[in-house]
Amino acid sequence: MLSQRCTESHLRRILLPQDEWTPFPAGSDRAAWTNLPDHVQRICVQRGEVHLGAEWPSVPATALLEFVRTGSRDGRSADANVARNTLRDLLLAEAVEWQGRFLDDILNGVWSICDEASWTLPAALYIQKSGFGLPDTDDPIVDLFTAKTVMVMAAACHLVGPQLETISPHVVPRILRKIRNRAFNPLLQHSDFWWMGFGERIPNNWNPWICSNLLAGVLLLETDHDTRISLVSRIMQITDTFLDRHEPDGGCNEGPSYWDRSAGSLSELLVFLNGATGGAIDVFEEPLIRNLGRFLYQVHIDAGYFANFCDAPPVWRPPPAVLYQFGSRINDPKLKALGKVAWDRQLPHKRFSGKGMSRDFLTLHMWKELDAAPPATAPYVRDSWLPDTQIAVARDREGTPDGFCLAAKGGHNGESHNHNDVGNVMVYRDGKPVLVDVGVGTYTKQTFSEDRYGIWTMQSSYHSLPTINGTAQKEGASYGAQDVAYAADDQQAEISMDVSSAYPEEAGVDAWVRTATLQRCRSVTIVDRFALSRPSDDVCLSFITPCEVDVEEGGPVRLKERVIAEERLSGSAILSYDPGDLSVVCEQIVLDDENLTRFWGSVLTRILFRSIRVLTQDTWTFQLT
Repeated sequence: MLSQRCTESHLRRILLPQDEWTPFPAGSDRAAWTNLPDHVQRICVQRGEVHLGAEWPSVPATALLEFVRTGSRDGRSADANVARNTLRDLLLAEAVEWQGRFLDDILNGVWSICDEASWTLPAALYIQKSGFGLPDTDDPIVDLFTAKTVMVMAAACHLVGPQLETISPHVVPRILRKIRNRAFNPLLQHSDFWWMGFGERIPNNWNPWICSNLLAGVLLLETDHDTRISLVSRIMQITDTFLDRHEPDGGCNEGPSYWDRSAGSLSELLVFLNGATGGAIDVFEEPLIRNLGRFLYQVHIDAGYFANFCDAPPVWRPPPAVLYQFGSRINDPKLKALGKVAWDRQLPHKRFSGKGMSRDFLTLHMWKELDAAPPATAPYVRDSWLPDTQIAVARDREGTPDGFCLAAKGGHNGESHNHNDVGNVMVYRDGKPVLVDVGVGTYTKQTFSEDRYGIWTMQSSYHSLPTINGTAQKEGASYGAQDVAYAADDQQAEISMDVSSAYPEEAGVDAWVRTATLQRCRSVTIVDRFALSRPSDDVCLSFITPCEVDVEEGGPVRLKERVIAEERLSGSAILSYDPGDLSVVCEQIVLDDENLTRFWGSVLTRILFRSIRVLTQDTWTFQLT
C-alpha cells in the first residue's frame, strides 16, 4: 500500500525537508504553545514542577537481570517508564513556560538516559542474538521501548535543543549519536527483527507502534536528506508487512485495547507521512484503512466496556484524540463520536495518556478542536460482523445499550496475545456484563513463555466453553473454528460454528456445533450440538460471570446484579437449562491480581454444567432472559 506506490526515488521528490515540516511544533514556535488553553498550560507546568530536582535512577546490572531471575516485568521496566514520563512532563512544562526553569532537570534526564547501556527492556532481550540476560551493547536491537525512547529524546532535541546547546555543545550531538546507533542504523541493517514482518511470523501491534515512533523521530531529527529518505522508505516497507498480512475486515485479533497500538498507531504514522509529503501520500480512503478505524466502535458495548478477547481488558479508556483524528481522516462520524464521548468523560488532567510523547503532543494540539466539537452520543451499532476475524457483536436495538448485547468469536488459537477461546461468548445486559471474558492478569515472564497456557485466564476451561473428557482447547493456529456462519435481521442475530477442531484428539470429539442467537428484545440462546467419538460421562460446560449467583435445585440459575461501593459491576438475567440432562455447581474464583480485581472485585463465579449420563451425542440449550 505504501512502498510499492511510493518508491524511494519518488519519495526523494516529494518528501519535504526537515525545516519545512515536522510532526509537532518546536518549542521556539511560541504561538503554538501559548495558544493552548490557559488551564492546559497550567496542567503542563504543574506536572513538570513535580519533577524539579528529580533524581534519575542508575541502572545496575542486577536490575536488568531481575526479569531472568524472578520473572517480574516490574523493577527496571517501571524505573525506565518513570524516567521517560518524567522527561516528557519536564519537556512539556518548559515548552509552555519557556523560561528555562526546567532545563537543568531536562539536561539531567537526557544525559541519564544516554548513559543507559540499552534502551531495550529486559523482557524483550530475547530478540538479541545472545537472548535474555544483560544487553549486548554490540548488538543493539529495536523494540517497543527503544522506539518510545527515541520519540522522547527526539522531542527533547526538537523542543529545547538550542537551549541545551547553550549549556553545552555536547548534549544534542550525544543524543543524536545514541538514536542513530540504537535505532536508525539497526533499522536499516536488520530484516530479522520479528516485528518487521519479513519472516514467517505475522506482525502484530509492535509493527505500527514502533514504526510510528521511529518515523516521528526521523522527521523531527534527521536533517541529512539521503538518510532521511532511506529511513522513511524503510519504515514504509516495514509498515506494509503489517498492512499486507492484515485481515481485510480490519479486526484487531489481539483484542480491542490493542487497537490503540495497532490501528491507532498506524493512523498516526499515516498522518505523519501525509504531512511530510505535502499530502502526496494519502491512503485513508483505502477499504482496509477505513475498516481498521471502524473496528473499534463495532466491538463497543457501553461506557468503556468492549467485547474483549485475547489479552484485552473488559474496560478500557481509548485515546480520544487518536479516535477523533482517525475518524476525521476517514470521514467516519461514528469513530469521531466515540472519540468525542471519550474526551468529554475524562477530566482534563486524565487526558494525558502516559503512553508516549507523540500521544501527548497530539492531545495538546487537538485540545481546542475537541473541546469545541459538538456533544456526541456514543455509537451503539446493532449488528457487527467481521467475517475474516470471525467476531460478531449484536444488540437488541441500534443506538442504545439497553437490553441484551451478545458477542462471540471464532478464529483460531494462534492469534497474537491468544487465549484458547474459540467459540467463546459474552453477554451484556443494559451495558453491564453478565457472561464475561475474564481478561488477563499482570504480565510476567510466564505470560510470554512456553508455559503461557498454564495461566488459568488463558485456558478455555475458564471461558464460556466446554471441557470434553477433561480436555481443554489447544493452542496453535491449527486449532480453530470450522463452518462459521452468521446471519442477522430485524428479529434476531445468530452465529454458529463447529469448535471441535479447537480441541486435541484426546478430547474425543467429532463435532461440537455452537449456535449463539440473540432474539431481539427477548433473550440470548446458546445451543451446543455435539457428537463424541466414544461414550463419556465427563462432559461439562463453563460459564464465567461477575453476577451474584443463586442456583435452585431443578430450577433456573439466577444471575443477580452485583454492587460494590454503590457501583454496579454486573447486569442480571435468568439462565435456563434442562435439569433432566445436566447438573449444575458453582465455583468461586478468588482474584488477587490487580489487573483483574479492578474490574471484577475479589471474586468471579464459574458455573459448571455437567452431563448426568453417559452419552455419545446430545444437544444442550441454555437461554438467558
